Amino acid sequence: MGNCPISAGSGRRGAGFVVCGVGLNVATEDFPSELSERATSMKLVTGRIADKDELLMKLLAALKARFRLLFKRGFGGEMREYVSL
Repeated sequence: MGNCPISAGSGRRGAGFVVCGVGLNVATEDFPSELSERATSMKLVTGRIADKDELLMKLLAALKARFRLLFKRGFGGEMREYVSL
């Protein structure tokens, strides 16, 4: 239903960083032919258009919870869960 492009680098002081962009197909109904067999949207899956403000709040809350776990458990726990998907 979306994508997550990721970039990494280091700042002037040598501190590393990662930037992850999140894109969600909320109300899209038609996709280019090269994507039509694998792309979908929230509207196509649920039959309704999601409230974008509500969706943003839920997405931010989920990301906040994930970051808390990341800082608590370290990356190893997240990596194990990711690999198990």
